Amino acid sequence: MRTRAATEVRYAVLQHTLEIPAVDRLRRAFESVRSLTAADAPGLANDAYGVLVKNLSTADAQVLKRALEAEGIQTELVPDRLLPQLPSTKFVRRLEFGPDALLIHDPLGRRVPVEYRHLLILAAGTVETVEFRRSEPIASSIPRLSRRISGLRMQLEEFDRARGTRQREVRVRRRFIELILSRGVARFTIEVEANQQLLFQALGDRRTSDLELNLALLVRQLSAAAPNLLLNRGAYLLRADPPTSHTYPSRNAFYEEITWMLWQAAKRDRGDR
Repeated sequence: MRTRAATEVRYAVLQHTLEIPAVDRLRRAFESVRSLTAADAPGLANDAYGVLVKNLSTADAQVLKRALEAEGIQTELVPDRLLPQLPSTKFVRRLEFGPDALLIHDPLGRRVPVEYRHLLILAAGTVETVEFRRSEPIASSIPRLSRRISGLRMQLEEFDRARGTRQREVRVRRRFIELILSRGVARFTIEVEANQQLLFQALGDRRTSDLELNLALLVRQLSAAAPNLLLNRGAYLLRADPPTSHTYPSRNAFYEEITWMLWQAAKRDRGDR
């Protein structure tokens, strides 16, 4: 027999808009919810790109929704299992603009034509990521004389073997482009810095020496070729005049915004309000 805990529906709280809620409003709303605290507010506000909270019980989700409404933040409750899942991605190195289709080059150089009418979402932006870098070996501070002490010999040998190279955590910024096809059936990812030499060939004579401007020009060309494309915040700001770069605080924020957009697109297709 299944237990109640095993069958309980867990909920996500989705914002009606992509406006980042004020931290003080979230703090007050969270005070009403058993599974959240006021201390959670800054972190969740920082990552609030459509999907505010996930994995809440029915009771906590309903209480939070009412508390947020009292703070002027409109939300809806969606069972976690119904949230759109991002399809596994195919990495892209280069794009070409055909008259009716975007020609997508995979890492092996093969061209995949995608009709513009099948493009659903264009997401672009700078994303803060955590990477691990190797550092130089750390020299032992234990005097060699101590190696003669038989009781420590085994411990020192283990220390020497484990000494090797160390890794340190580094925060870096990477630029990404994501293209999602209709109904989320496929996804293409471009790591801009790694592929900029090939990627910006699509701009032809308009190509410049400025990476950020090239990215803005590419976003404009994509949105012009597929005028029904849904743009995330980063792409929307890059298309503006003058273009503005938007930095997402984490990959989670970047991809949850896409999840939110997929949910909104699915609602539109169903005729939901």
